Amino acid sequence: FFFFFFFQAEDGIRDPLWSRGLGDVYKRQEYMGKKMRIILLILSASFLLVSGRSRFLLEAHDPLTSKYAVTQDWFDKYIDHFDHFNHITFKQRYWYSLDHWDKLKGPIFLYIGAEGVGRFPGDGTFLMKLAREMGAAVVSLEHRYYGSSMPFTNLTLENLQYLSHEQALADTAVFARNFKRKLEQIALVPKKLFTFGGSYAGALSAWMRYKYPYIVDGALASSGVVNAILDFGEFDDQVKRSVQKSGPACEQRIHFLLDDVKKLWEKDPWIVKKIFNCPYMEWDDFMFFYADIFVEVVQYGGRTDLCSFLSSIEKSSDKQAQLANFAMQHGINPTAYSFQFLRVVHSDPLNGDRQWTYQYCSSLGYLNTPGTVSYTHLTLPTILLVQISVVAVSLKKK
Repeated sequence: FFFFFFFQAEDGIRDPLWSRGLGDVYKRQEYMGKKMRIILLILSASFLLVSGRSRFLLEAHDPLTSKYAVTQDWFDKYIDHFDHFNHITFKQRYWYSLDHWDKLKGPIFLYIGAEGVGRFPGDGTFLMKLAREMGAAVVSLEHRYYGSSMPFTNLTLENLQYLSHEQALADTAVFARNFKRKLEQIALVPKKLFTFGGSYAGALSAWMRYKYPYIVDGALASSGVVNAILDFGEFDDQVKRSVQKSGPACEQRIHFLLDDVKKLWEKDPWIVKKIFNCPYMEWDDFMFFYADIFVEVVQYGGRTDLCSFLSSIEKSSDKQAQLANFAMQHGINPTAYSFQFLRVVHSDPLNGDRQWTYQYCSSLGYLNTPGTVSYTHLTLPTILLVQISVVAVSLKKK
């Protein structure tokens, strides 16, 4: 007699991989949140930054410009790791370098991709410095639905159903196990594997260690956002504290610009739309963009540049026009914030706004709202962000 047993944990995946039943990681966050925060504090206390992303640690570079020998390759993945009757696959991109690898003693560093085009870690990053010191092999995995790791050419709601952190974790687990086995076949000795990530990818890194401890030996989660937060006012609080480091005048100038653009819009919306080249935007999505001009620059370490710029235009008669140019110079494009833009279902390897909006609206949260101690109110009321979420998730292409 032959007996076949099929086991599937709460989050079991297609391949025979045991995992802890993390489930929807937010279902039990009130019970496991404290434990996870303690783990993350130990792992990343030295690397937490002002905001949700850690550029000095994990900033990635184009593999073609790296000074290391970086190889690009592809790995076949199931579109749905949890449905044994779904046999659709897609190709997921990854890069690796063995320049520093010590075959006998060196570990494996897996850099987890996040909500954007995948990259290999930059030459001067902490990860690469650590790889040199420890003789590590370095591999970077692009997140499904971003960059060139696209399962579908159209990002309809039906096709986006497979975009989730649970599927991304399963992608990473299957890939990590197979990559680890390949290097162990070369080295002929067992290898330790460590995951790295920042912000959303930091959460993935922490979850990988918790969910697949027999694959991942350690994880670094830089600013890992492991809880779904509907009313994330702490972000705005931190923006305020950062701006105040440049003195009260910087904050006052931001207030003035916010009041000024509101008055201009009330007088004639097309005045503002022409200045910022956003003819399809309405007040709600415009203010989503306008707030990010200040927030994004501060978030990525440009506080002093922002405050110096605001000081330089204080006596100018065309402050809003100069602010529009400043935004474009810093890569803050109003098109990406438009409801109309989010309706576009055709996939673009260089753009992940529709995908990311779907992710944080459907499961992750991270809704930036006015903080408890903030006077700037650079971000938006919760109700507006919920409206944006509904629009992004529910609207189909007309």
